[in-house]
Amino acid sequence: MIAFLILFIHVVISPLKTKGSRFIMLRHQLNMLCRRVPSKPKLVVADRLLFVWLFHLFPSVLNAINVVQPETIIRWHRTGFGQYWRWKSRSRGGRPRIPAEIRRLIRDISLANRLWGAPRIHGELLKLGIEVAQSTVAKYMAKSGECLGHVVVLGDAHLRRILATYANYYNELRTDRSLTKDTPLHRAVERLGTVTSRPILGGLHHQYCRI
Repeated sequence: MIAFLILFIHVVISPLKTKGSRFIMLRHQLNMLCRRVPSKPKLVVADRLLFVWLFHLFPSVLNAINVVQPETIIRWHRTGFGQYWRWKSRSRGGRPRIPAEIRRLIRDISLANRLWGAPRIHGELLKLGIEVAQSTVAKYMAKSGECLGHVVVLGDAHLRRILATYANYYNELRTDRSLTKDTPLHRAVERLGTVTSRPILGGLHHQYCRI
């Protein structure tokens, strides 16, 4: 009955022109069809997108909606924009996850070289072609335990061998922060092969290389 009254009002106030009469005819046929379908017609995603798109371009189309409530289309419109802006502001991902083998290597190096800090281990990794942040090295290092003893000198000859070994290690193998993580005598970066280690000074330090 309400639909009929609305149609009657349109007939009274609309000028009897071709466009007006076509609109009245189409509106009446739509009202007839709405009486034959369920009270809540099933709409597919394409239907909702079309309604939202038309409402976004022409807000006045709400006056021509019959199959759903105008408030429903407004709700779809707001929900769609909310989802769009959540997608726009989504996280693009942070730092890539550190592989387990690199985490284990950092821990093993820190356990085998208790006197090494994160900068020293970081420099060693760079020489092995492993590029991670120094903060990452500090994160995965093993926590320091009890104080460790140093090398016990057994005589003059033993001391000279120790000093010669350490001098060779210091100049050719030990990375230095002041040299941008390089060694005094340039040490080439190794990127291929399996990482292995060799103890120096009885395991007080270690040489890391690829074979």
